[in-house]
Amino acid sequence: MPYFHIGADEAFQVASCMKDIQLMNEKLGFSRDRLMLRHIAGIANHVHSQTNAKVLMWHDMLKSVNKTMAIAEYKLDELVEPVVWDYAWRLGQLDLLWKDFAPSFPNIWGASVYKGADGPSRYYSNIPVYLQNNKAWQGAMDQHHGYFENFRGMIICGWQRYDHFAVLCELLPVGLMSAVINFLTIRKGCFDDSVLREGAQLMHCETQQLNINAEGVAGQQCVFPGSLVYQHVQDLHVNLGRIEKEIYGDYRVQGWLSPFNIKHNYTQNWYLNEVKGMVQMHTNTLGTLISSLRSLILNIFIIVVRE
Repeated sequence: MPYFHIGADEAFQVASCMKDIQLMNEKLGFSRDRLMLRHIAGIANHVHSQTNAKVLMWHDMLKSVNKTMAIAEYKLDELVEPVVWDYAWRLGQLDLLWKDFAPSFPNIWGASVYKGADGPSRYYSNIPVYLQNNKAWQGAMDQHHGYFENFRGMIICGWQRYDHFAVLCELLPVGLMSAVINFLTIRKGCFDDSVLREGAQLMHCETQQLNINAEGVAGQQCVFPGSLVYQHVQDLHVNLGRIEKEIYGDYRVQGWLSPFNIKHNYTQNWYLNEVKGMVQMHTNTLGTLISSLRSLILNIFIIVVRE
């Protein structure tokens, strides 16, 4: 195992409990940074005592600490390699970070995303969002690698849930197509038609080249583990968008089922019955799709179906 990632990001409650406060007061000069760095160094030293792996950690908890102290007192430059993460379309906010980290950390990583970062309840795959992030990272590596002895490479991340309290977002079968396209883009160093051709081949698609649009990848059938789940989820997204547009854009809904009508329980039954028929038709369509999707997901995630 060449690398071991200890996480260490978004630790917002550091120094908030009495045990932390007592330790800071007695041994660490009441320094929150020292408390955090001491803990990180302890974890990293433990990993090094058990394996020869290089220890990685997320960069964000190091952004505001005194880098001189981190190195002089805790030897973090020898213990860890920061992984700079950013999942946005543009990485402009990182421009100053490279210069800040370079004198202290000779080895650096980047972290992009292929699924799960487009919203905590985003259940479908929006590949253009993730592709833009990976293309931006490719540009950042080309531009800033000279600051470091080693720009090691990229870690391409994905979530199924933002935390234990949040709902599920993009499941792995839904994100596999995005994973292939973005992995190929990073490996090749750019995004072009060859990525779409190789992606179609790897995912066993009926066409020779993938077609990316706002709904993910549409216009061709592909066969890969979980492909039916992927196709049904994308179909569900497209149908929900179409149905919402048709219902709320309907003149009968706008004219006779407005907030005013609902508030006063007052409408024209003729139009109400017409709207009812339209809604029932769409409900049947969605019911069939959801029932089929439920059966497909059962083959992969038993617990997910209940959620």
